[in-house]
Amino acid sequence: MERQTIQRRAILDVVERLHHSTVDEIFEESKKDIPTLSFSTVYRNLVVLEEDKLIRRIPNMIGKDLYESTSMNRHSHFICLECGKVVDVGNGKRARKVYDKDGNLIYESAKISYGVCKDCLEKKH
Repeated sequence: MERQTIQRRAILDVVERLHHSTVDEIFEESKKDIPTLSFSTVYRNLVVLEEDKLIRRIPNMIGKDLYESTSMNRHSHFICLECGKVVDVGNGKRARKVYDKDGNLIYESAKISYGVCKDCLEKKH
C-alpha cells in the first residue's frame, strides 16, 4: 500500500466485510466509522487499493461495478439479471503455471456469468 491512512484502512476493512459491494455501499458503511469522509475520498482510495492489488473491481453490466478483497483467491462470479444477486463460482484454488493456446502464462483468470438465479426462477413457477 502506498501509504496506510486511517481512511484507506477503514475503506479496506469495509470492502473485506461487505464482500461484493458498490462504491455507494462502501461509502455509506465507511461513514459509520468516519463521519467526515467524503465520497471522493472513498472513490480515490478504491482506485489506490485496486492499484495496490488489495481489492479487485468486478465489472457489472446491470449496475454499478462491485468491489471485493483480494484476500480471497480470484474466482468467477454469477450475477442474476433479475435481482442482482452476486454469487461466487468456483473453488478459488490457484492453478500453477497455466498457459493459454498461444503460450502466454496466465496468473489468474475469472469470468462473469449473467443469468437468472434459482431463487428468481422458483418465484416464476
